[in-house]
Amino acid sequence: MLDILEDGPELRLSINEMKNYLQNRAIKKISTNPENIKLDFESNKVFITIYNEGSLEYYPVRKSFVMKLFRWFHFPSSQFRYLNRETLVSVLNDYLINIKSIPVTVHLENLSAITITSKNFIEISDNSLMGILEKYKVSSVEKNDYFTRFYIETGKNIMPIEGDNFSYGINIINSETGFHSLAIFSYISRYSYSNGALVTNNRDTNRITHYGPRRVTFSEELITAIETEKENLNLISTSLSDLSKTKIRDIKDEKYRLSKVTGMKVSNEIFRNLSERSTLYECFKEIMSFSKETGGQRRLFLEEYAGNFLDSYK
Repeated sequence: MLDILEDGPELRLSINEMKNYLQNRAIKKISTNPENIKLDFESNKVFITIYNEGSLEYYPVRKSFVMKLFRWFHFPSSQFRYLNRETLVSVLNDYLINIKSIPVTVHLENLSAITITSKNFIEISDNSLMGILEKYKVSSVEKNDYFTRFYIETGKNIMPIEGDNFSYGINIINSETGFHSLAIFSYISRYSYSNGALVTNNRDTNRITHYGPRRVTFSEELITAIETEKENLNLISTSLSDLSKTKIRDIKDEKYRLSKVTGMKVSNEIFRNLSERSTLYECFKEIMSFSKETGGQRRLFLEEYAGNFLDSYK
C-alpha cells in the first residue's frame, strides 16, 4: 500500500551543488503533542493535519514519514502490502496517539512532511557536516529522504588480487530524518563499477548516534573517526586476499543470510552464477556488482552487507 506515497528526489551532486540545494530548501519544524496530529487519506494521497498555535496546518506526507512512524513501533515493512489505504491511515493515527514522548517534532521539507522525531532526537544537520568536511576531498554527495552520504577520496588504491584494482576512500553517512546514525566507513570500489562496499572497523568510534549525551562535540568525534578509519587500508587488503582463497562454506546458508536483507528473489539473482566451488571473493564481487543496479536505499543496504560479509571472514 506504500504505492500511494512518494519519496523526495534522489540526488548525487558535487559538494558545492549540494550546498546550494540545501540552502534553497524550505525547512520547517513543528513541535506539538501527538494528539494534535492526524493523518487522512484524500485524492489518492496521505495528508497530515497539525493543530499548531491555534490554527490548522495541512501538508502532504512523504513515504519517509510513514516509514519512520512504523519504525518507531517496530512494524515490519514486509507487512505493508497487507494493509489497504484506510487501514494504513487508521494504524498510523493509532500509533500517533500512543506515542509517549512529548512533544514530538514534525519535520517539513518544501511543504511536505518527511519525518517525525522525539524530544530526545539530536539533529546533526548536513549543512554543519559540509563545513567540517571542507578540509577533505569530497568527490560527491548523495542525498534522499532517508540519508545523506559523503564520498571522500584518499588517493589510495588496493590490489589484493592481480588485475583487481580497488580505490580506497571514506564514506560519511548521516540522516537528518533519523533513519541512520552519523557513521564513518572505509569505502572500497572497483574501478570497473560505480559501486562498492562499506567496511566498518568494529569500533565505537565510527558511529555517532542522534540520541544521548556527548563527551565531546560531534565535530571532534567525526574528525577523530575519519583519521582512525584511514588505518584500515592494509587490513582490508589482507581480508580481500583471504576471501579469494576460501570456498563458500554453504551456499544455501549464504543465500538465506543475504535474503534477510534483500528478499529471496534478489538473493537468488545474486547467487545465480555461483556454486559451492566459488570463492567468497567471487561472492563478494557479485554482491558489489548487483548493488550498482539498485536505488539509493537498497544500494546502501547491499554495500553495508558486502562490507559486513568481508568483515565476518577476517
